Amino acid sequence: MKKITYILSSLFCLSLSQSIAQDTLVVMKAGQAVYKRVVTEVDSIVFKPNSKIVKDIDDNVYPTIIIGTQVWMGENLRVEKYNDGTAIPLVTENTVWLDNAINQTKLPMMSWYDNDKATHFDNKDGALYNWYVVNTGKLCPTGWHVPSNNEWNTLINYLGGETVAGGKLKSNTGWSTQGGVNGTNEVNFSAVPSGLRSPNFNTFNFYGYWWTTTEKDSMFSWTRYMSYGNGVVYTDSNNQSHGLSVRCLKD
Repeated sequence: MKKITYILSSLFCLSLSQSIAQDTLVVMKAGQAVYKRVVTEVDSIVFKPNSKIVKDIDDNVYPTIIIGTQVWMGENLRVEKYNDGTAIPLVTENTVWLDNAINQTKLPMMSWYDNDKATHFDNKDGALYNWYVVNTGKLCPTGWHVPSNNEWNTLINYLGGETVAGGKLKSNTGWSTQGGVNGTNEVNFSAVPSGLRSPNFNTFNFYGYWWTTTEKDSMFSWTRYMSYGNGVVYTDSNNQSHGLSVRCLKD
């Protein structure tokens, strides 16, 4: 008899016992068989690791996902404080957002789409932050950070490149039905079309935009966005005064 063992986690392993009579799949825990099945009765084996979470300073809970060598939050950030407990300025007036852009006052600001926290918090669309909030380095929970342009590239390349990665990252619900397509959410990234503020609110249900920490120049930083119309992840730059979504990446 030949025995091949595949280690799946610290708790379980699978053993495939080969004999003349039959091959048997055995699930073991602490050295004891807890499940047996004749291999010819098994179509496939799916291993789902225990789900893990991370909390921000406001006690909002986010799922975490492993994609290649990276660990990402599985939802957009919706925190209202920096990780040192300081409140992030919540600004509702378009005139203040516009003044920040025109005069380059570089004031950190956040908002909720349409100034409607109840809807967009409950739906987990996340909040919209300008890049000056991102640039403080205190937005994500301790041990996490806003990804750089290169770190987004690592994610996209792992998923097959810009032309297909969006389809795997996009949520399978929520994208516009006006000629749009939902994603497969293959890696549980659950990218949603949360729109942006520039200073007006626009493109909700049609586009999702995410900051990187990487500056293009003194006024613009690199971003990623996804469209309702296809499965592409686009590389673009956005005015640092605009409000976009944020995902956090584990250090």
